[in-house]
Amino acid sequence: MDPLSSLLSGIRAEGSVVSHAVLSAPWAIRFADAAPLTMISVLRGGGTLLLPDGTERAVGAGDTAIVNGSAPFHLADRPASVHGTHDAYEIACFGTDAECAVQDLGGIHWGADSEEATALIVGAYRASGHRHERLLRSLPPVLVVQEDVEVCRWLETAAADAAQL
Repeated sequence: MDPLSSLLSGIRAEGSVVSHAVLSAPWAIRFADAAPLTMISVLRGGGTLLLPDGTERAVGAGDTAIVNGSAPFHLADRPASVHGTHDAYEIACFGTDAECAVQDLGGIHWGADSEEATALIVGAYRASGHRHERLLRSLPPVLVVQEDVEVCRWLETAAADAAQL
C-alpha cells in the first residue's frame, strides 16, 4: 500500500452537519462545534474567514474553504460584523451540551434571500478514533479551492431543492 492510501485508510466520519445558509449583511457565523474539519462553499456573495490565530482570509463565489482544527472561528460579511450588535448565527452541534441534534440541521435556510445575499453550503465533520489526526496535522489551517461560478449556481439550485424535500 502506498503512503497516501495508508494515511487515508481507516479514516471515518462519525457525524456531520450540512446546511444551506442565505444571509443578508450584516451577518456573522461562529463555528464552535469543535469539528476537526469544516467545509464552507460560497455559492454567491462572499465574506471573510477569521481564524483563531488572527488570520483573515477573504472567500467569494466559487470558493470552498476547508478549515482545519477544532478551535472556534468566524465567517462574516466583513470582519467588523463579528463584534456587531446584529443577530449572529452559531454552529455548535458536536459538544456535550449542544442544543441541537445533527439530524435537525439538515437543510437549514437562514436569513432572507435576495440578489445581494451571500449563499453558502456549510458542512462540519467529526471523525471517530485517532486515525485522522495524522492527516489533519499535514493540512494547513485553511485551504481554499476555487471552482467555476457556474458550478456554484447549479449547486445552489440543487441544495435549495434538497432542502424542500
